[in-house]
Amino acid sequence: MMEDPTPCGEGGFQCSSIGIHWICRYYWEGPNAGITNFDNFGLSMLTVFQCITLEGWTDMLYYIEDAMGSNWQWIYFVSMVILGAFFVMNLILGVLSGEFSKERTKAKSRGDFQKLREKQRIEEDLKGYLDWITQAEDIDTYQEPPSPGKMMTEGFLKGTKAMLMGTGATGLAGVSSDSTEVHGCPEAGVDYAQAVPESWYNRHFRAWDRLNRKMRRSCRKAVKSQAFYWLIIILVFLNTGVLATEHYHQPQWLDDFQEYTNMFFVALFSLEMFLKMYSLGLQGYYVSLFNRFDCFVVIGSVIEVLLTNTQLMPPLGISVLRCVRLLRVFKVTK
Repeated sequence: MMEDPTPCGEGGFQCSSIGIHWICRYYWEGPNAGITNFDNFGLSMLTVFQCITLEGWTDMLYYIEDAMGSNWQWIYFVSMVILGAFFVMNLILGVLSGEFSKERTKAKSRGDFQKLREKQRIEEDLKGYLDWITQAEDIDTYQEPPSPGKMMTEGFLKGTKAMLMGTGATGLAGVSSDSTEVHGCPEAGVDYAQAVPESWYNRHFRAWDRLNRKMRRSCRKAVKSQAFYWLIIILVFLNTGVLATEHYHQPQWLDDFQEYTNMFFVALFSLEMFLKMYSLGLQGYYVSLFNRFDCFVVIGSVIEVLLTNTQLMPPLGISVLRCVRLLRVFKVTK
């Protein structure tokens, strides 16, 4: 018997043809201690997987040829190696690599989204703090100063009380009928010195400050309303429509119309910017990125109008500075 058994069959390898000392057994457990065979589904899958890994697939091919004959078995094994080992395995690895890349991209996107949400939350908190501080500043903390007569009365009462506590019942004799000073009471003199009427400047400054705060509250309420927002959006689209009417060989009346409407819209948008700056304050205005963009567009529009009207820059149709104004339409995405 051979030290290394090999499969044999009627159509394949014949043991008896080698010599009389070789015989064919009816049953053999198979190569590799019986784990390499096609006797059941599980071991068949294991054998196919072994061939796909390119480990001993040629030995498996020779075993099949010894048992079945060398007819068409090679087609199966060559196809399995080409499609299974080279194509399918690379395809599976590519799919796995792609899925891992997608998960990595999703994780990065989630991280970026969380950072963006955190930044937006910080900006919203900052806006809330600025609104709270602005509203707190609007509260008139000034109080009406006490009248001089009231201060003199309070000073006299304080001095009398101190004198009575310091001298007893006989301390009343310390008050002279010919003098307005309370003897033995320096506090009374201090109160009399503080009883100075409010100056004209302070009185008018307080009145102006109160009026200014009231106007800022009204302007802030107006610029934060939905009506003001949609009014600006409508003006933006109207301005865009007017700029879109410019074409080659246009009549003179259209040139004049575009020039006047251009200055009109520049004035309106400049007024909007100054209203927001006045009502929100410079710090509160520049917190918003859209406000920064509006400020850039307005300044560019004013520069374009000044350069064109002073003939420092020839009116070459729609200039670059005027085209920047078309970017205002993105304000609707806010």
